[in-house]
Amino acid sequence: MLCQECNKNKASVYYNENINGEKVEKYLCSECAKEYTNVDFDFNMPFSMMDVISKLGFQPEKEAESKLICPTCNSTYSDFKNTGRFGCSHCYEAFSSQINPMLQNIHGHLEHVGKAPKKSYHSISVKNEVKKIKEELDRAVKTEDYEEAAKLRDKIKALVDSID
Repeated sequence: MLCQECNKNKASVYYNENINGEKVEKYLCSECAKEYTNVDFDFNMPFSMMDVISKLGFQPEKEAESKLICPTCNSTYSDFKNTGRFGCSHCYEAFSSQINPMLQNIHGHLEHVGKAPKKSYHSISVKNEVKKIKEELDRAVKTEDYEEAAKLRDKIKALVDSID
């Protein structure tokens, strides 16, 4: 396939972007990819996922980060940075202070915001609604609007009971 930008060279990079809700997909040669993406790495050389992440704003390791260890599998944050892989599912929580800003930067969200399977759609939407109402409840308590807080508490209870 030829590059969709210059129509001369062989396309070696797939690029996609969401601009104002419209998906833009392009197959680019390495030269056009450098100009089009504003990311400066050699697309012809093999690179790891951590190389890509570092180009996207991943910060260098600080001394405190090098001492982070997952209590379940004993993997270190340095291990993750070197391999791009976690040792277990608990590493996400153990390294959340470093991982969350990176995920926020890459994806724009820390939680899934896409489509959900039909079977679990109801429970997911109820959990999201409960989360929003809990935030309202916190605001009501802070402003000492206890009548509203009681209504919100009852609403949360009813929603939680509906998914059980």
